[in-house]
Amino acid sequence: MIITLPYPPSTNRLWRYTQRGVYRTAKYMEYIAECQGFYMHQGASLDAPVKVSIRACPPDKRIRDLDNLLKSLLDVCVKLGCLTDDKWIHDLSIRWDRSIEVGVEVTMELME
Repeated sequence: MIITLPYPPSTNRLWRYTQRGVYRTAKYMEYIAECQGFYMHQGASLDAPVKVSIRACPPDKRIRDLDNLLKSLLDVCVKLGCLTDDKWIHDLSIRWDRSIEVGVEVTMELME
């Protein structure tokens, strides 16, 4: 399964901590909604060990931390119905790839 999604917000921008608790930011909620409008998985959710490969193309040339993309991307894959839970990700790789359009390409395949 290969899905293409918009470029996600950094992990540093996902939650806000207040005296009342921890909340998703408006930016994170907008990203989830954008992804749901962009793609909804039509088949059964994967619920066995999977290998996930991610290729990311940032929207500009600023220096970014590649690992800050993972949390929002993997959580969105669950929200979209691709995975039942991100605990099933047993092999994970991520890399920059400016040959794709701005955004991310997530490839999920069952492990043998």
